[in-house]
Amino acid sequence: MQPKKIFITIFILALVGVISLFLIPVSRTFRADITVNADLHITNRTIKDTANWDTWYNDIHAGLPVFSDFQVGSNKNHDIFDYTLTEKREERKGQIQILRSNKNNWDTKIGWIEEIVFKAGIKKKLQLLLHPDEFRTLFLQNLVQFKNHIEKPGSIFGGLTFKKTEIPSNKIVLAHDTTTLGSMESTLNELYKKITKAVPAGAITYPGNFLSQFEKLNDSTVKVCIAVEVSDETTSVKTPMELLETDNRNAIIIHSLKSYTDINDDLSVMYEWLKKNDARPATDYWIKHDLNKDLAQGPNPKGLTILQEIYSLK
Repeated sequence: MQPKKIFITIFILALVGVISLFLIPVSRTFRADITVNADLHITNRTIKDTANWDTWYNDIHAGLPVFSDFQVGSNKNHDIFDYTLTEKREERKGQIQILRSNKNNWDTKIGWIEEIVFKAGIKKKLQLLLHPDEFRTLFLQNLVQFKNHIEKPGSIFGGLTFKKTEIPSNKIVLAHDTTTLGSMESTLNELYKKITKAVPAGAITYPGNFLSQFEKLNDSTVKVCIAVEVSDETTSVKTPMELLETDNRNAIIIHSLKSYTDINDDLSVMYEWLKKNDARPATDYWIKHDLNKDLAQGPNPKGLTILQEIYSLK
């Protein structure tokens, strides 16, 4: 009977072990430090851009787990980001610490911790317990892809989406004025009306559409300029308006959710993207307007479309 008791004991222990493995979550924590060739601003914006994590964060499943929590904090020396990604059977809790004080402003030091928790699935739990290196490899791969996403940016960078385009040769009429910050919207619309009155009927190629630029002269005064595309038959305009004929040129388009006078943060991201893609601005940027869709200047929830002509795009 002794062997039988031993067998029963082993069976019960094995059964308890299987049940425990089935019921109790299994977890592993992985840590790594990386240095990204980008400034603090770009790195922070990339982490905060949770909508586009799927461009560099690969999950072991077919799709990315859903963000159930994302918190931004800081301590004396670091910016801190805590995140939780969840699926039915899995949870990933991570913390990203970015060192703020750095002698080299073009390099950002990052400490990354991530805990993987399997709540169900005996096979996955055993994999995590017996072969943690497989999951560590995937964790490190995400960090490498995050680094490449910033250092060799594609169409998404720092929370913005960049679209390459080509502007065909055309003719544009320019009009300028000086106004106050608070009167910019009405001034832009007035300049557009002046152009429509100054050129022949039907000469405007896209009625209601124009581009604008502005330059701050002081805390309350700005110089604004608008450009309206006109037909090839347009040969002259009255001063102080200007008629320019432009050749084909390359450009990029980005969409900003900032207001008209608060886009410097997005512009800094745009200029960094150009630098990393071996391109440079050919002119000052333009902001697109469509009076038919109410996209004029101001705190518009639809945001603003920015057009930047460029040289030497790869």
